[in-house]
Amino acid sequence: MNKKGKKKWGVFLLMALCMTTFPTATRADTVINPSPVMVSSPTSNLVMNKNFVVRWDGDKKQKYTIILVNENGTKAGIIKESVEGNSYKWKIGKLKKEKSDGSGFDPEEIKIGSYYQIVVVNKKWGPIEGDKASEFFMIEKKKSKPIGIIPSSRSNDTKTADAKIKAILLTQRVQAELYYETVGSYLGFCSSSQYLNITYSAVELAGSKPTCFDYKLSYAISLPLVSESSKWCVDSTGKNSKGRAVKSSDNAKCSL
Repeated sequence: MNKKGKKKWGVFLLMALCMTTFPTATRADTVINPSPVMVSSPTSNLVMNKNFVVRWDGDKKQKYTIILVNENGTKAGIIKESVEGNSYKWKIGKLKKEKSDGSGFDPEEIKIGSYYQIVVVNKKWGPIEGDKASEFFMIEKKKSKPIGIIPSSRSNDTKTADAKIKAILLTQRVQAELYYETVGSYLGFCSSSQYLNITYSAVELAGSKPTCFDYKLSYAISLPLVSESSKWCVDSTGKNSKGRAVKSSDNAKCSL
């Protein structure tokens, strides 16, 4: 084939590629709008089949979609679509399919004892901004003591404080993944605004700063629990359990 023929063939391939629709990555289908509105956080665990009023700030004339997000930062399901105003009464546990016509994403089954957060959006899907979503909360079968904002680490309810510490670390895990998607590396996350904004609540609860290590392909964050001498840790491998953040020359992880 001569040079002219090769050039024409190359142009044809380029046009074909431009016209081809490639499937969107699975994670891109599960994350949330780049500009969600500020959502009020529950001050206690939510009880299955009870009513909870979701509240957010924003233009009351807009139509909003309310999404339940699981502890991995992906959509658990749609609470309600096309809601006008700044509030909606949700019967906890009731989720819709992604589209009002009944097609598309099927909601996952809510797991009792698992952590979730609420995001309210009025645009297409995109990355979550954790500071605008609600804080993580637990869904349970019956009412228990609150895991909301605790004024200080001197709280007598140490188990409640521990639950809040675990929720904070789950929020940090989501933020670390979003940081990686934006930057292409975990390196620098421990000094980022996403990390520092959430750290203040952690200091108030645990009485000390989290331990955080970041590398290009790994991170680990741990906080001391209030009710016992051990720590709770999350890392880039998905660890969410007792342990402490440790580092080597090129890796960070949770370790007992």
